[in-house]
Amino acid sequence: MKPKPDYELEVLLNLDRHEFNFARNYIVKYQVRRVVATKGRPSGIKYSLTLHDPKRKRIYGIDNAHRARRRHEFDHRHPYGSAKLVAYEYRGPVVLLEDFLREVERILTELRCPMKKRARKPGTFKTGSFGQFKEFTLAVVRGQRKIDPTEPKIWVESADPSDKRAAHVQFQSLEAGAKLLSPKNRALLRLIADRRPKSVSELATLTRRAEQNLLRTLHKLSQAGLVRLDKGEGRAYQPVVTTRKVHFEIDLLS
Repeated sequence: MKPKPDYELEVLLNLDRHEFNFARNYIVKYQVRRVVATKGRPSGIKYSLTLHDPKRKRIYGIDNAHRARRRHEFDHRHPYGSAKLVAYEYRGPVVLLEDFLREVERILTELRCPMKKRARKPGTFKTGSFGQFKEFTLAVVRGQRKIDPTEPKIWVESADPSDKRAAHVQFQSLEAGAKLLSPKNRALLRLIADRRPKSVSELATLTRRAEQNLLRTLHKLSQAGLVRLDKGEGRAYQPVVTTRKVHFEIDLLS
């Protein structure tokens, strides 16, 4: 007689490589893969749910990557603000995610990291708040929704969490995205974010570029959802960076 399949475990495996990128550069990452069941990993999965600071250093996590203390099971926490490992009792995928997300929310509240913003477009990126990412995660593992294989696994937070006009980030192709995000254009985006020019003319002065040439570049960045041109004083338009980070994901077998 075949063992009854663990559906919650299957959907947890589908969350592998999902991540949420905060505008302030904090990142939540899920890594889950199937392994041979052992005393250390009786569930038959190797998992790592982590929260990283802007320098990409892990500041909190739950995983079973290695032995913790003298327990047979490898499950343990990496507490926030402490280098000491704490044993964790694995009670299934749903409880695991609930425990992890509850603590992440507490840590980010303590750090006063904003968790707001919403917008979504299937097939490109997802932009949204941590709350929405949390709801999505738990809905998947509880079987309340299915993951569309065409959906991206990266969630992006707006550069300005208070901005209600966040754009969808979308490129016509990987090559087009890589070309648009050239070192020169990334430097331009940094300059706009740092100096906040009031008009395209002012930006042209800062960059020492011809205004018409610069405007063409801004329109391309705007079409991709990386920049917004707001109405300024008189006939002027003010360039505003709408997205802080962009991640590419390529399925080599699709």
